[in-house]
Amino acid sequence: MGRKGSARHQDWKRRIACRDAIVELEQQLKILDELMQRQQERSHLVECDFEEPDGDA
Repeated sequence: MGRKGSARHQDWKRRIACRDAIVELEQQLKILDELMQRQQERSHLVECDFEEPDGDA
């Protein structure tokens, strides 16, 4: 780590912050992927629900 305030310490802090940001982005990407999958599944259900019925009504 180096001494607080040293170039080595500052580099260490930047690397930790970068790692934390990457972890956060990966978590957000996972959430977005799950939401998109749910939306795709539900949009298929909605298409089925609103199809016009066959025959005379």
